[in-house]
Amino acid sequence: MPYATTCGTIHEPGDRCGTLLGAARLPMREESVAVARLLVVNVARVWNVPSDVLDIAELLASEIVTNAVVHAKGPRDGTVWVAALRSGERLIVECHDPSRDVPRLLLDPDPLRENGRGLCLVTNLAYDSGVHLTEEPGKSVWFELVAWPY
Repeated sequence: MPYATTCGTIHEPGDRCGTLLGAARLPMREESVAVARLLVVNVARVWNVPSDVLDIAELLASEIVTNAVVHAKGPRDGTVWVAALRSGERLIVECHDPSRDVPRLLLDPDPLRENGRGLCLVTNLAYDSGVHLTEEPGKSVWFELVAWPY
């Protein structure tokens, strides 16, 4: 089944954008965040991602999936796709949701608020990150980490 990637198009696993290591379609519910986090952690462990990079991947995956299930506007029975890919030395994690609303990065989040810092964490801790609208209704939020340096 196709999924969205940093290439900005829907494609099948194994094309030039990277090798799919693991993916899941999850309901747009808060419980799905823990499942997505576990997927990313297990994939990272199996592929020998260093523990410090694994910890960051877990945190950032949690942030992008939380944004999707909490803030994305979509059908009540909607789903999110979470995928982990490898492209050379980089681990790519992305989350596709059915909303076309692009999340806003708060440049100076309020330290006293419970939320608003997720995309700041992603931007500051990832090697690269971004958001793009997909051909399927929705968007993909992704990040890359250097996990297998040459």
